[in-house]
Amino acid sequence: MKAILLSNNNIADNYAFAILKHIIKPNMKVLCFNYASDLAWLCTNQDSIVYGQERNNLYKPFREFGIQEGDFIVAPFPSTQQSRSYIKEKIRISDIIFFNGGKMENISLILQYADLLDYLVENKKDKVFIGASAGALILQDEYHITPFVDDDYKCYAIKKGFGIVSGIYTMPHFHNNRIKHKINMALCKMATMGKSCYALGENGGVIIDEKQRYICIGEVYKVN
Repeated sequence: MKAILLSNNNIADNYAFAILKHIIKPNMKVLCFNYASDLAWLCTNQDSIVYGQERNNLYKPFREFGIQEGDFIVAPFPSTQQSRSYIKEKIRISDIIFFNGGKMENISLILQYADLLDYLVENKKDKVFIGASAGALILQDEYHITPFVDDDYKCYAIKKGFGIVSGIYTMPHFHNNRIKHKINMALCKMATMGKSCYALGENGGVIIDEKQRYICIGEVYKVN
């Protein structure tokens, strides 16, 4: 298993492409989970998310790696047993699992509600997991929420992630000078748990390879 943790879905940009083209190959199948947005919006915009403009925007960077359009699937909202069975089959056959940004809790809530999270973890072997922004945070053992970064949150807290990757903590979008020191405090808090901590700029990411080695690309700042 490999993982790629990023601030944004800009994998085809100059800072990343030359390295990631050795991981993301033209013959691969991609399953995208775009579950991090507002739940009401997700439910009322399924056509755009799964088949239309939203889907095309997510696919565009992957197309630069030669991923065929028919091999890029966006998971539908798992509201029925049929849709859940469909998603499980796509998890099983996909080479790449991609989590888009938004709110971490929404991704977790939907996957647990649909009994998909355990299945995903059980089938992680030999896959490439890519997370952008909230998608990167949710793949880790833990993530933190900070009211000084996002007005939707009223207090600081550490939440349980999926545990797809362990021993590392990243903080995406490390670019705002006003909040840098506060983000750094949160990263240091994770560092006390024995994790390697990295702050990711807008054009930055960390690759975790099969041997659990960390490869930094672009704007990345190691905290400890």
